[in-house]
Amino acid sequence: MQQYRKEIDGLRCLAVIAVLLYHAKLSFGNSYLFKGGFFGVDVFFVLSGYLITTIIKNAIDNNNFSFADFYWRRARRILPALFFILFFVSAAAYFLLLPHELIKYAESLKSTIYFGSNHYFYNEDSYISDSNMFKLLIHTWTLSVEWQFYMLYPVIFWFIYRFFPNRALSIIVVLFGASLQYCHHIVPNYPDMAFYLFPSRAWELLLGGILVFFNREKFFAKNDTPLLNILPLLGIYLIIYSMLFIDDKSLHPSLITLIPTIGASIYIMFARKGELITDILSSKNPVFIGVISYSLYLWHQPVFVFLRIIKNRQYMKNEHFLLALLLSIMLAFITYLIIEKPFRSSKNKKLKIFII
Repeated sequence: MQQYRKEIDGLRCLAVIAVLLYHAKLSFGNSYLFKGGFFGVDVFFVLSGYLITTIIKNAIDNNNFSFADFYWRRARRILPALFFILFFVSAAAYFLLLPHELIKYAESLKSTIYFGSNHYFYNEDSYISDSNMFKLLIHTWTLSVEWQFYMLYPVIFWFIYRFFPNRALSIIVVLFGASLQYCHHIVPNYPDMAFYLFPSRAWELLLGGILVFFNREKFFAKNDTPLLNILPLLGIYLIIYSMLFIDDKSLHPSLITLIPTIGASIYIMFARKGELITDILSSKNPVFIGVISYSLYLWHQPVFVFLRIIKNRQYMKNEHFLLALLLSIMLAFITYLIIEKPFRSSKNKKLKIFII
């Protein structure tokens, strides 16, 4: 069984808050706050790769891996909250959007339901375009990338780990390098393709998968020195530095994206109880935000867009952002309690399949 790590939820908190601040477009003087907050998505990708690989590898090692079980667990983790939120966002969109806007929303809704919204938005405006401030489902492109990863990766990993167990890490590293090189090669000429599509994002998920091959417990048992306590702080520093000082005009994803993703990897590997930054991110409030981070991520963009429409403002005032943030957290908490948490239980499988 995979051990629960509070500090991972703390890292989710940092990532989702950074994304919210970036999408809010709050300014301080002549600069945006968290102008690199979009790197929160990259942190999420590394986390997803780490957790998914851990689940698959542990199940294979224990001789109880099942593709059906894996995909069912992913479905009940992702789909109920997504469909629940899409239902209410669609109802609100019907009353608040103009007819031509509603048609565009319906197109994005369709692509979101079959997890192809990264391709849909790739064929629209650039991600950094101001027009995206009014797109209710622009943020779902990340779900599409992750779902495409879920469809392909378990089969590839199972084959590699089943038939080439001693070379599995090397093969994953080669795939990681190929994706990173491809991404860095195309981003100057095709920045939107690099940003939205799975092949140029796979390396971030694979980076998280690589971490699983290194045993944290054995490492700490053999190398328990005070200097190791600096590494989680270094990892968080790299993440926050990226979010504060690298803006969306930089070529991304590219080699520069290694800064936050390596930072996330260092933190995942070396964070442990008793070390300062880990204890901070393992405290009650960050863990709470981390626990509801999936629903919070899903809710925040629609809440921001509807507020902009109602207020007829492209850029939010600080008080509007606080209202939107509190409303997003409240809706996320409700969604977690009545949708996410019940569906995570393994009970009443047939009923849950029927509901989905």
